[in-house]
Amino acid sequence: MNFLTRRSALLTLPLLLASAAIAAPDSAPPATGEDEGPAPSEIRHRAPWHQNRRLAPQQDRSFPRTTLETSAELGAAYTGGTWEHFIADLTTDTEYAPWQAVLKVAPAAKVARPAGTQFDFLGVPAGETISILPQFQRAGLLYLAVSNEDQVGGTFSSYDVTTESGGRVKGTAPWVKWRLLAVKGPGAFSAYTLGSFGKVTTWFSNADGIDQNDAVWVKEREDLHLNWAFTKPGFYRVVAVVSAYLPGQTQPVYSRPVIYRFSVEP
Repeated sequence: MNFLTRRSALLTLPLLLASAAIAAPDSAPPATGEDEGPAPSEIRHRAPWHQNRRLAPQQDRSFPRTTLETSAELGAAYTGGTWEHFIADLTTDTEYAPWQAVLKVAPAAKVARPAGTQFDFLGVPAGETISILPQFQRAGLLYLAVSNEDQVGGTFSSYDVTTESGGRVKGTAPWVKWRLLAVKGPGAFSAYTLGSFGKVTTWFSNADGIDQNDAVWVKEREDLHLNWAFTKPGFYRVVAVVSAYLPGQTQPVYSRPVIYRFSVEP
């Protein structure tokens, strides 16, 4: 991503990840890896509209994963001194551990890359065929959000996110941050939103490298739908870390890495 802080971020990120490898998982950003932490628990707080959600059976990790293709949330909640990651299938009201689910990008997601330099972050020329899961619900395509809806209210402290987000988000609130750590796949991956008058806001993009600006912020107990873009068909593994500030703390509390798996159909 192209912000004024990019150069300094690229210089500090390797040191940050190196130190993370020897730090406690909830005290510093973890290095990327396969340890996705525990499966979702029955005792975690759930928002009133999610009280009837059931947990998927906990199979061995080699068991075939469930494909989600209608409406889902990439959830994170801090409870009992640790973060829990989960993927909620909102159609069946079922909650999966991230390693249990694959997020389907159907052939109907294919579109031509829009013209205009504001879409250059996608990593391919205008007119080239790419796949996009849209931020607005569309029949036949997965409707996908990042979510902290199941968080107990008042868990996190508020801060002004304006500088940290490079002006993409403004204001003081208890923010929860998803930061992109790595992408493994056949093409480029990005996530963005379209606002008033067609304004494009880029949150994630690995087309020009990954740094601290590849992040999205959601208020405590809220969610956010994004456009999820992929330049080539195939299987993608998107690695992220979630963080927020606890009251009285000057450093954020970080989750373990979480891997989201996307299957982009040709």
